[in-house]
Amino acid sequence: QMATIIEHKSGPNLIVRFIWWLFIGWWASGIVVVVAWVALITVIGIPLGVWLINRLPSVLTLRPRSRTWSLGQDDEGHTVISEAGRRSLSSPVRHQRSEIRLAAPPSRVG
Repeated sequence: QMATIIEHKSGPNLIVRFIWWLFIGWWASGIVVVVAWVALITVIGIPLGVWLINRLPSVLTLRPRSRTWSLGQDDEGHTVISEAGRRSLSSPVRHQRSEIRLAAPPSRVG
């Protein structure tokens, strides 16, 4: 069972994000959209095109990316740290989570 959830957002403050949007973000996002559409035309470029479209809000406004970790124990008593991404209903492959198992179970104070 997972017990603790930690969420971390990193990125510049609102003033820096506004200056970025005003001078760079609006035209840089246009270039990213064009490159993404060109990549989506080819079969081999589809992963790149989808990746670029998913990153478009960050290019436009430097929106901070958030990361979520879950800390808990499995059935055998091992400590498990899981980093979970956004859940996607369209593809079961995107729903994968990476897990790190620590070698020894935590010591119990008692």
